[in-house]
Amino acid sequence: MYPAPKSNTSFARLTRVVLPYVQISTSGVVPLAYHYSRPVIATSIGGLPEIVKEGQTGFLVDPGSEQALSEAICRGFRDPSMLSAMGARGHAWFSTEHSWSEVARQTLELYRSLQ
Repeated sequence: MYPAPKSNTSFARLTRVVLPYVQISTSGVVPLAYHYSRPVIATSIGGLPEIVKEGQTGFLVDPGSEQALSEAICRGFRDPSMLSAMGARGHAWFSTEHSWSEVARQTLELYRSLQ
């Protein structure tokens, strides 16, 4: 779990976070977006498909596809309640699956499996 700032007025004003990466392994921006209950529209490269759940916490598009990216962005404008629900699901999922207690549990489980 990534520590989130106590106040980030820039993220608080967003309705969605768009990450049109063409090359990346992972992004620290996604946890920040989920902290503020914002859905994520990202390219499906690197580790992003593991943390952006297609249709649940945001949308994934092919890298370099300007049309797919613009369609995903416009889809959110047509259905803002869908985006709000995606942001809430992202917040709930990340807060549960990547909480400090869950990370500690998984780490302990791994250590025990190596004995």
